[in-house]
Amino acid sequence: MLKLKISSVITILLGVVSLLWIIYDYIALTNAVYEYGKNLIEPWRIVSIGFIPIILFHISAFVTMYLLFSFLKTQKEILKEYKQLKLESKTGKDKAEDKNPESRN
Repeated sequence: MLKLKISSVITILLGVVSLLWIIYDYIALTNAVYEYGKNLIEPWRIVSIGFIPIILFHISAFVTMYLLFSFLKTQKEILKEYKQLKLESKTGKDKAEDKNPESRN
């Protein structure tokens, strides 16, 4: 559970950084077109550096999804075991009542 929380926080932070970086890339390329004209080498370097937080965000998102699905799988198994124990205890009580009909009165 702690791994899932930490991974979620990291994913949220990287998501915000990657969105801000996309906005920054847009501004950099827009300014480059107006200022530099056809020489876009410098702005493309900035844009290529911007792919690093975006790629890290995607990797972090996939790790978070893996941790989430594994957590949900364990919770599902625990719930299934709990339901099975509850069903067994309920059928055990019914059998005990069948053996002792006087306890119903």
